[in-house]
Amino acid sequence: MLMLGFPTVFDQEFQVHSLMLKIGSQFFRKFMDSADKTPAPAGAEIRYEYRSVVDDDGETWGLEAVSKIVEGPQVLLEHESDWEVRCFEYMLRCIYSQPFKFTTILELGTLAKLAEFYIAAPAVSVALDGALVRSLASIEPLIDQAGFCLDMAYKLRNEFLYKESMVYVAGDWWGNWDKCSYDDELRRCITIANAGIMFHLDQVNREFSCISTSNPDTDPQNSNYIDYAISQRIQHHTKEWRERRECKKTLASLYAAIWDDPFEFAPVDRTNTKSARERVRQILRPLLKNNLALDKNARAGQGVYSDCFLSAEVADEDLPWDPKETDW
Repeated sequence: MLMLGFPTVFDQEFQVHSLMLKIGSQFFRKFMDSADKTPAPAGAEIRYEYRSVVDDDGETWGLEAVSKIVEGPQVLLEHESDWEVRCFEYMLRCIYSQPFKFTTILELGTLAKLAEFYIAAPAVSVALDGALVRSLASIEPLIDQAGFCLDMAYKLRNEFLYKESMVYVAGDWWGNWDKCSYDDELRRCITIANAGIMFHLDQVNREFSCISTSNPDTDPQNSNYIDYAISQRIQHHTKEWRERRECKKTLASLYAAIWDDPFEFAPVDRTNTKSARERVRQILRPLLKNNLALDKNARAGQGVYSDCFLSAEVADEDLPWDPKETDW
């Protein structure tokens, strides 16, 4: 017979199979049948009963076996219990491999804490990919909480969210991640990812510098004309960018503007125009490519990404955990 558990979280009852809890959570695997628990009567369908108990600080809580709870006045939770109930249900759905959607990405923080307390991070991590995809329409843009998401992905060892968040964090031109309370290992990983962007940026600047210092030729019939024309357009956009830097127009937006330049010269020469545009885009492509998985239409330097390059990459060997480890 399948033994059932009956946890009650702030008046919300959940009926679950004890076997599933033991598979998905080391906490329940270790403590459900520990010697200090009063066993249920023989033949009882509900073998395990738990109830939420708030700690003395009024902020944190955990499940206690009903048989161990001392009757009397209980400490009340100082914040909204519905949030905690909802996130606990998310954890159960992760354990049961059932779909769910976040109402805000900030719920991930509470889910991560629950996963840590109940030692259920592997089950939560596996389920997180699908939950994020299903939640895109109902949560705030991930770029708004990129630093938070990176930290949560790191704690849950979720590769999908980790790489997605790293694109935002490492590509942030203003380096806001440096103000976050990351540990040394995560900072090292951000530095590595950011260095990849800086390498591409340096390559672009070198290429453009070579073009600008080549022998100018204003005759469209001569071979050096394309270099001359490209140089003129780069100078034009750079001048505009410098004039607008008071508006915090970033390098990402500068290079996006150069990418979008139609390179239509006077006199118009369609062959030269096409050659110039293709050459410039070939130079810019590694820097301006979009490595986001959840927003394939995103463009570095434009819209909400105006301050951000999106070309950061994370190699599997650069993950700050062992991907082969399945239980932690």
